[in-house]
Amino acid sequence: VIGKKDEVVFQSAGVGRNPQGHVSALAPFAIHHVSIETGEMKVLREDPAYDFLTPAMLEDGTLYYIRRPHQAAAVVSFFGVVKDFVMFPFRLFYAVFQFLNFFALLLTGKRLNRAGSIPRKEMDIKQMVIWGKLVQAQKNQPREEEPDLVPKSWELVKYSSQEDGEQVLAKGVLDFDITPAGVIAYTNGSSLFLIGADGKSEKIHSDKMISQVAFVAERE
Repeated sequence: VIGKKDEVVFQSAGVGRNPQGHVSALAPFAIHHVSIETGEMKVLREDPAYDFLTPAMLEDGTLYYIRRPHQAAAVVSFFGVVKDFVMFPFRLFYAVFQFLNFFALLLTGKRLNRAGSIPRKEMDIKQMVIWGKLVQAQKNQPREEEPDLVPKSWELVKYSSQEDGEQVLAKGVLDFDITPAGVIAYTNGSSLFLIGADGKSEKIHSDKMISQVAFVAERE
C-alpha cells in the first residue's frame, strides 16, 4: 500500500501440477491484502473469468490493477489426438526438410525451397513472456500510431468500494506505476502515457519493447 509500511497488496494464483510435478495449469490471479502488524489477510479482487495483476493501493483504499481475461488450460480432445496421429508423418518430413534447408543455407547461402518470385519476409523474433503469456510485437502498423504489445482486453482498472466500483482507465496496458497523488504512468509496450490527477491522458514517449514502468522519485 503506497504510503503505509505495514500493509501490502499482492497478486497470487494457484498452481496445478501433474503426477511428475510439472506445472500443468494456472488458476486465475487474485489480489490479496495483508496487514503485517496483525497478520490478517483478505481477498480484495477475484473472478474465475479474469486475472488481476500488478496491484497498487493508495492510502484512501483506492485500488489500481491490470485486468485481463483468464485463459484456462487447453483440454485435450479425442479428435485432436487423432489429428496429431494422422499429421505426424507430414510434420516429421517437414522437420527433416527444414533441417536440410538450414545446412544448405549455411553452406551455399541458398535455400532448397527457392520456388516463386515473391521475396519472403523474415519473421520478427522479438517476443516477451509477460505474466505467463508469450506475446509478440505487432507488425505492419501505421507509423503515426504505435501498436499495443498486448491485447485491448488488458485493461488498467481503478477500483473503489466507496464509489462506483470498477472504472477502466486505459486499454492495452502492459505495466503501470502510480504516485501517492494519483498520477499514473503506463505503457502499451510501445509508448509511455501519463494520466494526471485530473484524469487527462497524454503520450510522453515512444520506444520498442517497453516492459516495465516506474517512477524514480522516492515515495514518502
